[in-house]
Amino acid sequence: VDIGVMMAHEFGHDLWPAFRNAHLNPLADNDVPYGEDVREASRRVGYAFMSGRGSLSKDVGGAATASAYERSLLPGWIDCPVLDSTQTVTLGDLYTTGDCRRLDLGAGGTLFLSNRQRLGAFDRTRRPPSSNCGACQPIDGGLMATGLMVELVRRGQRDLLPADNALRTPTDCEFSHGYDVYEGDLFTPSGRQQLTPWTRPNINGTTHYPANARPAWHALDSLRYTDDGRLAFDFIADFRTRPVIRANSWMGPETATASRPFTFAEEVVVTEGSTLTLETQGLGFGGGLAVMPGTALVLEERTRVAVPAGAEAVVQRGAHLRLAEGALLEVRGTLVVEGEVEGEERIVVAGPGRVVRGR
Repeated sequence: VDIGVMMAHEFGHDLWPAFRNAHLNPLADNDVPYGEDVREASRRVGYAFMSGRGSLSKDVGGAATASAYERSLLPGWIDCPVLDSTQTVTLGDLYTTGDCRRLDLGAGGTLFLSNRQRLGAFDRTRRPPSSNCGACQPIDGGLMATGLMVELVRRGQRDLLPADNALRTPTDCEFSHGYDVYEGDLFTPSGRQQLTPWTRPNINGTTHYPANARPAWHALDSLRYTDDGRLAFDFIADFRTRPVIRANSWMGPETATASRPFTFAEEVVVTEGSTLTLETQGLGFGGGLAVMPGTALVLEERTRVAVPAGAEAVVQRGAHLRLAEGALLEVRGTLVVEGEVEGEERIVVAGPGRVVRGR
């Protein structure tokens, strides 16, 4: 089977004009996937058919069939409609239905979204154990993870946006033992089910925004399987409207600054065990803020945010609010504290504001 995959790949160099004398290369100017050595980590390519190993890229495997982006390069193979308004999206698996969607990020590139499942022959291949791992058993070696695959393409270069922001290169023994190395690569209902402007990676394809970034505010949320086995998610055109934070998130200068303030007009909810970290100034919660049990709100150094007059922020029982040294939470509305607070002396009540201890 490996010979078959290799032959198909080599034939692909003739089939795809874009890969006539080249492989699919990763984006060279971003920090996804993320690692201690950012330059090395960002060279990793995963879940692509026409990837290779060379000075510009490092193929970590993950799939033995063409991705949605690769298929889109051949006219007439698949059509990926563009998402341009808030809607619920349902995707059949890429192999049997060709379902996919595109999301235009402007100068930031294009996202290709597809549902990857082990249905095709190459996706269900079994590989023998490595000779370096005598006790290992053969495992499925085609598609190494299932779920929603998110590809970022810019200027002909392509990155996978891994749900856990990491693409590891498995050792022979790790590979022969199973899927652990690949777990977390794709978005799943039981794992990471949200991709927003504030997650890492974020919807714009970075881990940390560059200076003066003007991001797209789209989000993919509430990933789930339907009764007939398809994959559904909510596409939100502007996630600043009533955001529900379900995954660890970071809001920084891309969202607001002292000279370019922004106030959420509707309630922001932090839920499902996540932590929302604020690293900026000029941010206000005009529609209210709810920090649910088992979650946390963190204000880092030099962060200054406000609860405006008429708004209410609630730190529920079992939630945690932490204000680092140099942070400031200005309360002109109402702050209800039922959970734990660290750095309470950095909460400033102004004008008609008040702090309520439980209720």
